[in-house]
Amino acid sequence: MNPLKIIHLLIVILFFLFTPTSTLAVGKHALLIGIQDYSSSGISSLKGAINDITLMKGVLRERFGFQDQDFIILLDAQATHTGIEKAFTALIQRVKNDDFVYIHYSGHGSQTPDLNGDERSGKDQTWVSYGARTHTMSKDINNTDLLDDEINAWLAAIYAKTAQVIFVSDSCHSATVARGAAPTSRAVKKDNRSHPLGKKAYTKIEKSQGIRVGAARDNESAIETTPRKDGKIYGLFTWYWAKALQQAQAGETWHDVFKRTYTPITAWRGQSPQMEGERSRQVLDGDFTPLASTVSVIDAYHKYIEIQAGSSAGVTVGSVYRLYNPQHPNRLYLLQYKPLC
Repeated sequence: MNPLKIIHLLIVILFFLFTPTSTLAVGKHALLIGIQDYSSSGISSLKGAINDITLMKGVLRERFGFQDQDFIILLDAQATHTGIEKAFTALIQRVKNDDFVYIHYSGHGSQTPDLNGDERSGKDQTWVSYGARTHTMSKDINNTDLLDDEINAWLAAIYAKTAQVIFVSDSCHSATVARGAAPTSRAVKKDNRSHPLGKKAYTKIEKSQGIRVGAARDNESAIETTPRKDGKIYGLFTWYWAKALQQAQAGETWHDVFKRTYTPITAWRGQSPQMEGERSRQVLDGDFTPLASTVSVIDAYHKYIEIQAGSSAGVTVGSVYRLYNPQHPNRLYLLQYKPLC
């Protein structure tokens, strides 16, 4: 071989051997499911589920570097029982060892009788998939809700490849599924039919594996609301969860993000988000660009402002805040204003 070619080959090999690699997972994957059209099921349709998915896709792209090919997205008619099953199957096949996986569901949640005896409450938690409950007597699988047992079995297959899994369900009765005084609730009445898959034995997941977040306890509804002046509706949980993720700092844990989400939601009363799993795991291993620490302004009164802050936002005695200008060419720049007392 030509000596120059040998030298070139050695340089290429050395480059790949000694070039530092990112601590972030080899690959990133996101499965986002939003269902708001339940008209064929005779169930009240939602108004914010698809907005939730658009919001979460934006956060994952802009804040954490996800690319178009990293997403599997199901909206309304795409999210039938079999459609969701196929999406999970595709996700399981795509995931490689130590990849990062984010799963988000926005839609109705419900319950159905537990037929295999694995629930102390005697009820399985469910996702109400598109087209479910359309025909009362039909045995078509697409006529049934998605069982928490099914979801847990799919998650177990993903956990077998990677521990970096974030599972979020913005639905009612979502604490263990692995939306009063608000515009809409993401809850529908219990389905008392015997689920055709209810008696199967399923692979179980360890509670310590990955991170699973539910928008509400199993006995609670999850709320849709209008947090912006433009009138767009979102899931209350998804709105604050996305906001907390946007504020994430390198070195923070998923529990830190959850605490920032929990505080404003519980102020509404009647909805208490839940988290289980590896709370101390760092957000995407800390491998993303940090932002300047910010807190939200709730209202302004002449020379004074009210900010949404507390222990979960890292506020301490003597904290000083200055006005943040997001239009400044340096996004980390904080305009120097006289501290507000």
